[in-house]
Amino acid sequence: RQSKGLFRDLCSNAIRQDLLCRLDILFNVGDRAHSMYIISKGLMKYTALGELESVNLRYQNYCSEAALWTDWVHMGKMIALWECDLVAISKQGFYTVARNHPSEMSGLVLHGAQFVDLLNRQMHENGRVSDIGPDVLHSPHMRSSMGLGDSSLLHCSVSLRVRELLAKIQSCCRKKHDRDDSD
Repeated sequence: RQSKGLFRDLCSNAIRQDLLCRLDILFNVGDRAHSMYIISKGLMKYTALGELESVNLRYQNYCSEAALWTDWVHMGKMIALWECDLVAISKQGFYTVARNHPSEMSGLVLHGAQFVDLLNRQMHENGRVSDIGPDVLHSPHMRSSMGLGDSSLLHCSVSLRVRELLAKIQSCCRKKHDRDDSD
């Protein structure tokens, strides 16, 4: 069970808010990833390397989770279609918090190992991986073009525990943002 101290530590040391204007580029193919991003407002478009179709990401969609678990280089381009607010989880800050709260973070570390295992299997079986999680890929066509079958979708969807953590992080950041605005 995660404590309030863990969430305060995450919000203080691993989380920042990024604001993007319309048509700002969040990342390009080949850029080194340093953060995971959760969309808290706006609309983003992701186009994978070598793909003609793109995927739109909206409120509570996320991308670049792999940055938290492995050395990651972006496999596509992410651009803001509207003004966007993002919650960015810094890899370096996340590791610092994990070291300070090892027992509370153990479930997430296990999730990270499973996530990397899935990335390795996808690369071996399909020859490609993506910056976006399979829960964002709604259409069967996009799942198949990204090399994700239904079993991968079920296996790799962010676990309930991770979703709960992300929701608590967003809530903590909103409270911190509200306090900062009132100062």
